[in-house]
Amino acid sequence: MILETLKSWATRAIKKHRQLPANGTFWIAKGSKRKLADECAIHDSVIYVVRCQPNPFAVWFHPKWQGAVEEFERASQLTVGMASRTP
Repeated sequence: MILETLKSWATRAIKKHRQLPANGTFWIAKGSKRKLADECAIHDSVIYVVRCQPNPFAVWFHPKWQGAVEEFERASQLTVGMASRTP
C-alpha cells in the first residue's frame, strides 16, 4: 500500500517534467520490498541508489547519508586517479 501510494504521487510529480515513457510507466513491476539485513546493507543500498544506478530520473537522500555519499565520491576519484597512472 505504501509503495503504491509513493509511486502514484511520484508519477504525478515526474509527469510535470517528463513525458511518460513508451511502456506507459516510470516504474518496474512491484519494486523491491526485501528487508535489508543490517546498517551495512542499508549503506550499500543508499550508495547504489544515489551514485551507481543507471539513468535515474531524480535522486534525493536524507542528509544523514551526506557523509557516506561524499566518502564514496572521494574513494571513487582516488580509484579513477590511480587507474589513469597505471601503465
